[in-house]
Amino acid sequence: MAQQRVLNQDIPLVDRAPEDAQVRVMRARARLKYEHALLTMLLNRYDKLGPEAIEAKRALFQEIKMELRLHTRVEEDVFFPELHDAQLRHSGPIVAEGLRAHKTLRNLLDEMSALLPGEASFEVKMDALKARFLEHASDQEDCMFRLFNSISAEIQGNLATARGDQRRGLRRRRG
Repeated sequence: MAQQRVLNQDIPLVDRAPEDAQVRVMRARARLKYEHALLTMLLNRYDKLGPEAIEAKRALFQEIKMELRLHTRVEEDVFFPELHDAQLRHSGPIVAEGLRAHKTLRNLLDEMSALLPGEASFEVKMDALKARFLEHASDQEDCMFRLFNSISAEIQGNLATARGDQRRGLRRRRG
């Protein structure tokens, strides 16, 4: 068996068994909840910065923008099409609402990118971004998860794998 040397100790390398569909599904749900929690934390951190912390606000906005664009892109390219293609009862309006929410979030990010943190108009848009994102995350964890649960375990597992693969690919390209 191959070994890895860690802190002057030989540790056997264990071959990882492929994950079954159920584990991939649990990981996908956990990842989505993690992304929501991460973005919520970043938005709350922004709120706590004082008016004089312009550089910190600028850097934090860039991080929020990157994470939110990545999150919405993966959902639109992987998650929403699968729910739509499954032709589940009520999936159409729920997916349409998710797409509308993403469009609103992207529009706010674009408008904010033309402004400077600390400006009154930027701060108003940041408040709107936070409110819309929190509403979207709550709706998604409620409605989307219920839809997701009604898809076969095999499709859920494939979707979970595709979501993770795309997210890693997008992260590598961003660098």
